[in-house]
Amino acid sequence: MIKIQATDRGISAALNRLIAASENTQPYLTVIGKQLQTFTEQRFEKSTDPYGTSWKANSQSTRGKPSRKPLIGRTGALSTRINQTILKDIVTISSPMAYAATQQFGAKKGAFGKDRHNRPIPWGDIPARPFLPGKSKGLPEQLAGSIHAILKSGLQRAWDGR
Repeated sequence: MIKIQATDRGISAALNRLIAASENTQPYLTVIGKQLQTFTEQRFEKSTDPYGTSWKANSQSTRGKPSRKPLIGRTGALSTRINQTILKDIVTISSPMAYAATQQFGAKKGAFGKDRHNRPIPWGDIPARPFLPGKSKGLPEQLAGSIHAILKSGLQRAWDGR
């Protein structure tokens, strides 16, 4: 809790607006979540991880067409199913697709057992193709800059009483 006393009514009112803005983080988290979604969707357009490293190309057996980008697939479902969730003071982005974790982290041949014909699942090694920022690397600079700008703008609006 922050408690500040000021005798100037203008300063006091501005400080109260800042405090009120910091107590209701939902509007900021919603905008930040949208920014995270957009940034992640752009990874698919560029075929890069969040830090700018190109994804490994599809193997010849999964490529289908030589020009097909990694992770896009026939339906493009993974690239269009990036969701944001806001719980109290936290915003997360994720994908509900069953294979999202395999694409993010990769998998070795047979890592998930065997199918009914005794073939390994997956049938070959799948390289990691991260599309979400990693905890160990933190936020990419471009994304962190966007989030700082969102927060700064929100605080400026609260200070100005807008």
